Amino acid sequence: MGLEHNSELSAGLPTMAPSFGKSPPSTLPSSSFLQSQSDDLPALSSAESSSSPSSSSSCTTSPSLTSTQLRTLLASSMSSMYRTEVPLYGDLLSIISTVNSSIISRDPTLISDDEISRLSVERHGAIRVGTASELTLLSRIFRIFGMHPVGYYDLWKDARLPIHATAFRPVTAQGLLKNPFRVFCSLLRMHLIANPSTRRLAEELLGKRKIVSTRCIELLHKAEESTVGSEGEVNGLTRDEAVEFVECVVPIFAWHPTSPATVDEYDRLAKTHPLVADIVSFRGPHINHLTPRTLDIDAVQRAMVEQGMDAKDVVEGPPKRDWAVLLRQTSFHALSEAVVFDGEVEGKHKARFGEIEARGMALTRKGARLYDELMVKVGEVKREMETSGERVDKEQCGGILEKVFRDGFPDTRDALLRQGLGWWAFEVRDARKAKAMWQDRKENVCGWLADLVDAGALDAEPITYEDFLPASAAGIFQSNLPQATQSQAGEAMAEVDEAEARKRLELAVGGIILDYSTLYSEQQRQSLVEVGEVLRVDVDEIVEAIERQCA
Repeated sequence: MGLEHNSELSAGLPTMAPSFGKSPPSTLPSSSFLQSQSDDLPALSSAESSSSPSSSSSCTTSPSLTSTQLRTLLASSMSSMYRTEVPLYGDLLSIISTVNSSIISRDPTLISDDEISRLSVERHGAIRVGTASELTLLSRIFRIFGMHPVGYYDLWKDARLPIHATAFRPVTAQGLLKNPFRVFCSLLRMHLIANPSTRRLAEELLGKRKIVSTRCIELLHKAEESTVGSEGEVNGLTRDEAVEFVECVVPIFAWHPTSPATVDEYDRLAKTHPLVADIVSFRGPHINHLTPRTLDIDAVQRAMVEQGMDAKDVVEGPPKRDWAVLLRQTSFHALSEAVVFDGEVEGKHKARFGEIEARGMALTRKGARLYDELMVKVGEVKREMETSGERVDKEQCGGILEKVFRDGFPDTRDALLRQGLGWWAFEVRDARKAKAMWQDRKENVCGWLADLVDAGALDAEPITYEDFLPASAAGIFQSNLPQATQSQAGEAMAEVDEAEARKRLELAVGGIILDYSTLYSEQQRQSLVEVGEVLRVDVDEIVEAIERQCA
């Protein structure tokens, strides 16, 4: 079973799936479903609330919902479902809400009103699928929600995990501002299962399962048959059908406490790698975590420990800084959950956990290279200490990370601007001053822009990193799975050409996987174009110079 297996209905919902939120095709969406949306995300921005499906004004102005409204419904519905399935996730949300409120109360100018609204709804989910045909179908579904594949993550190369991944997310500035919900979606790389009989078992189990209902596929076809409106309206679906579509999509990601595999088959798959067992042994691609965003991940980490949660020892990613970069993540460890295997045999499975993230600024290619170099240096320092007989505990690891970055990565806006390490959204602050300084452009364009910002002529806000770090994702995954032995997890798995692997994943998602650096570059370019329009100057040469200096 491979890329050639493309039957839509072979990815339909199993009959044993829970009926969470599912309405019969002939009825309107349930009132309890609609109520769950307002209960789950009370802090939606006023603009988004006014465009929700329960708004009478919205009902009279548009017969359709937008992809952003659908994405908001999807995010809140999945959060509500996961909170029911994993009660500790609700406790985690309470901690994060308290920490975020405390941070904003101490410094109300820390983030804008728009960012506060975004923070209230921000989530990312993570799922794992077994076949290219499953991924193809999910890619089509996510597209209706305004979520597109961004970034290629080779977790085999980075961590010897038998998967590769992309993230489905909104790509426009407005889409991200209104609701940045994203799903990190991993695909099993079947050819990396070295044992032929185990590979055949995996193919057989995946070939029997159906993850999407017939009704969901019908609504998907309707949504795809019509063009998207100028405001992002999903014109192919009525408002009622659009909400029903969300109701059909959410159960795809539900937890299934029964497995079609026998306990012996589960053990065989787990010996290859625990991820293989997690992907293959269940009836669908259950959420393995949902991740809210916090303004202080270190405070959340301390609070988790204080409340007795089984938290990770360290926060993944860069150290705490004045000017946060990229992504920091932590989690409470995966829960051991009861499973009934084929033959009514009871067992346990461990894969689902609660993750938290803190997002910083997106780095240019130059900045990303420096980050990677420093992370390599951190590893080298740790190995040198261990080779000399020192025991490197988590406090020492944190100290090494902080020192390497303190010495090697600038931590002021001015230095980050001048050295072209990060992406920025520029706007005019003092037009007269900016116009005067514009005539005095220097060869070092990044340095010249820093001068404009320093003089108060322009303002520069860091562009938020919307994507993921392979090493951090791998670290989180590995810490929440049973540890396979070297002989079990690494038995003669072949090396894989990354370019060829990326092509396969692109074929599965049905199009090109977007490059996130290009998206950030375009976001900065657009901000400079708007600056040029205000000042009535041409910015093309400046944009090109920045591209060269930040490459």
